[in-house]
Formats: sequence, C-alpha cells, structure tokens
Amino acid sequence: PGVANRISAEAFRNGLVIETSGATDQVLKLLPPLTIQESRLREGLDVLERSVAAGLGLEEAGAQKVAFVHFGGVR
Repeated sequence: PGVANRISAEAFRNGLVIETSGATDQVLKLLPPLTIQESRLREGLDVLERSVAAGLGLEEAGAQKVAFVHFGGVR
C-alpha cells in the first residue's frame, strides 16, 4: 500500500481515525470535531505524528529524514 494508507492504518491501530482520498489514495483527511478539547487535539496530533513516522519507516518522528511541525508551540 501507499504511504497515506500505511499512515492511516497505523493511526487506526492507535485509536485515531483518518481517511485517505484522491485518485490513488494519496491524501490524508483529518476530521476533528469543531468542539474538541485542546488536550484531545494534542493527543490526536501526537498519534498522527507517530503514525507518519511509522508510515515513512522511521523509528521516531525526530529522525533526520523528516522535519515535523509541532502544533501549539514548543513541546
């Protein structure tokens, strides 16, 4: 499967539902509720970050191959 499918599957295994779309499932769609608590949003973004790293075959998000944007400031 493509990268987006691997990321989506990994996120699902960790309790986060995200969808793929596009002609060849190359797009990830994030659908958080508008009324989400900040703590839950941060938790979901952490799962997404780890899922992207796993989907790209990296051991951790801090690997040199990819630079991640940390939402909400410094962690």
